[in-house]
Amino acid sequence: MGRCTPFRLRTGKLKTIYPIITGKVELGATIYTDELPAYKFLKNNHTRDFVNHSADEYIRGQVHTQNIDNFWSLLKRGIYGIYHHTSPQHLHCYVNEFVYRYNNRKMTDGSRFDVYLANPTKKITYTKLINKKEGE
Repeated sequence: MGRCTPFRLRTGKLKTIYPIITGKVELGATIYTDELPAYKFLKNNHTRDFVNHSADEYIRGQVHTQNIDNFWSLLKRGIYGIYHHTSPQHLHCYVNEFVYRYNNRKMTDGSRFDVYLANPTKKITYTKLINKKEGE
């Protein structure tokens, strides 16, 4: 609970989200969503309750989508306040950065930095980053 796992989706239709949710969410789990009709299938194998944002309902008892709304808010503020712009080509990298921050939000900044240093990645050149061939 409270962890984020991002997926790039072309649409929010049932055929797109069904395999992802059924592959990631334990059968019988309780899932809180918004009113998107594509989520109706969840009642077959899960306990699903939803809030109706279009009727200005954002929380009803324990039912809410505040966790995911909080994540998207942090991502948007990070893009506007730190990076100012993202390209579709690299958006997944920015999303991954903020997923890491969100999923490790209870760690101190120093601990997160230590984890980062302990997991080195390969160097990427600017030319490769912008997808230009050497010599262009």
